[in-house]
Amino acid sequence: MADMIDRVILEVSPGQARAVAFVRGEPWEIAIERLSDEPSEGDIFRARAGAPGPDGGRFFDLGNGRVGLARRAKSDWTEGSYGLVQVLRGDAGDKGARVTDRVWLNQGGLSVSLGADGKKSDRIEISRGLPKAIRSELRDRLELTLPKSVSVRVMQASPGEIEADVRAMAKFLLNLENIGGSPRQVHQAPGEIEQLATRARSATWVAADLASNVWAGSFGVSFGKPDQSVALEIDRTISTGLDSQVYLPGGGNLWIEPTRALTAIDIDSGSREQENINEDAAREIARQIRLRRLGGIISIDFIRSNIKPALEILEEFSKVDPWAWRAPKEADAVGLVSFQRERRGQSLANLTSGTTAIALDSLRFICRCARDGATVIEAPGAVIDILLGVLHSEYLGAQQRIGGPIELVRTKKFGVVFIKDRNGKVLQQI
Repeated sequence: MADMIDRVILEVSPGQARAVAFVRGEPWEIAIERLSDEPSEGDIFRARAGAPGPDGGRFFDLGNGRVGLARRAKSDWTEGSYGLVQVLRGDAGDKGARVTDRVWLNQGGLSVSLGADGKKSDRIEISRGLPKAIRSELRDRLELTLPKSVSVRVMQASPGEIEADVRAMAKFLLNLENIGGSPRQVHQAPGEIEQLATRARSATWVAADLASNVWAGSFGVSFGKPDQSVALEIDRTISTGLDSQVYLPGGGNLWIEPTRALTAIDIDSGSREQENINEDAAREIARQIRLRRLGGIISIDFIRSNIKPALEILEEFSKVDPWAWRAPKEADAVGLVSFQRERRGQSLANLTSGTTAIALDSLRFICRCARDGATVIEAPGAVIDILLGVLHSEYLGAQQRIGGPIELVRTKKFGVVFIKDRNGKVLQQI
């Protein structure tokens, strides 16, 4: 399915980029990327080990006041020692970043560690599963750039992408050359939009405005003329991706209920005859779990009939899902079909809820309404505090983008934000 993405729409606003990927006219993926200096998934830091954490974990100083927690460290650490850690999950609310000391570059293609001794050739390990010519080329290039005390292990690489892989490796290893000093970031992982661009480079990309077009220009995709209507199309797609009820073609529907422990999906046939409803449901479920960015345990209650064809459909779609999962071969003892999908980011519901999400929405809509004279954000105090605090640089960026000051007004109306012009006319309610 990944190579079948034929259209991508994109909108970039201060602090956030949002994209929707389509397959044959249907939305299949939503990518939402927070554009900030905070640690994000895949970033690599030279970190200083801090105090032990709960359950045998350890805290790490990432530099600039940032702290990460490794729940299960792979190596023995002493407080004050230095090494590489990689972010598994960025900051979430009042929780800092979750990190691991098992560091990978290029989605598992290159493992890197510090503190190794010996000749360069002894500090490079390349999987014998790669073609001999590629192993030889990789070894030659890595030996040219491998810094002292660094060891690398190459587990996989695509022959078609070997040049890009080698360039990424060389750039990363160059950053390690002068690794001394205080804790700091040594590698920034590609964001969700860039990853989507890699998988859908041949698709038709349409940006909401020129600013969005310029922002994504470095990803190597070609844009047509900006189209303001795609911004509303993204809004509608995200809104439907949050509905608990999903209608199936030909009748019947799905009920999708996420909880903290798992996501439960029930098929309701309604007045529809049960023939083929499980197959239709399986395809729609495969689309919905990607669209909603569902991770963790997913449990499906199919209609009690022959579910083998539905499981075969799930298996087909699981093989091309960017977030790995494996479809079960049969239902369990109580008739449920359950599997675990890899978590590689927050769910759509989590990304679009909370005070920070509302603050980012405020900046997006005031930029959209700028042509109508928007100059005021009237919002609850918590939203204003975030715009003046952790999102202050994004707030300043929004002012630069609309070409004038943005007035922030506190309101006691909980959870309601108004975008107004200077005369007090409401242009948008969030």
